[in-house]
Amino acid sequence: SSEMFRNNKNLTTILASADFRNDSINNSSDMFTDSTKLQGGNGTVYDANHLDKEYARIDDATNGRPGYFTIKST
Repeated sequence: SSEMFRNNKNLTTILASADFRNDSINNSSDMFTDSTKLQGGNGTVYDANHLDKEYARIDDATNGRPGYFTIKST
């Protein structure tokens, strides 16, 4: 998991199921480092202060849970 999305300069969207959980991710250091165009489904933008699994979740910024993932429609 460490550096999984690192340095993806053109990555803008990561789609994930509503059931996605990041609990089983152990090593997440630098997971999103330098993926500067990444944006969550509710508008959360890349932030160099949030590069590990903390933001590896569906973006729910309006409820205080910002993230870089966008919920995948079925």
